[in-house]
Amino acid sequence: MITDRQRPSTLPHLEFFSLGGVLATWWSPRNQVMPWIVAAIMLLLLSCWDVFGGAGRADFILIGLAGYELLIGLTEEADQPDRHYL
Repeated sequence: MITDRQRPSTLPHLEFFSLGGVLATWWSPRNQVMPWIVAAIMLLLLSCWDVFGGAGRADFILIGLAGYELLIGLTEEADQPDRHYL
């Protein structure tokens, strides 16, 4: 049955896909950028996985994705609380 009503979404609207954004749906630390920082660190650690094999194409892609995560996290807008002044 199709209805015209929209279901309320519990997930925040993500303008761009990122691993930090997915992580932020389940984890909400005090520092808003922390999920994206953790995702970038995980990608950097994955790029350093094969230390003895030398830098390959996948290593540079993972480093680029880590930079992308940080960029998305730093440009993410926080929900500002409503402040009512008399």
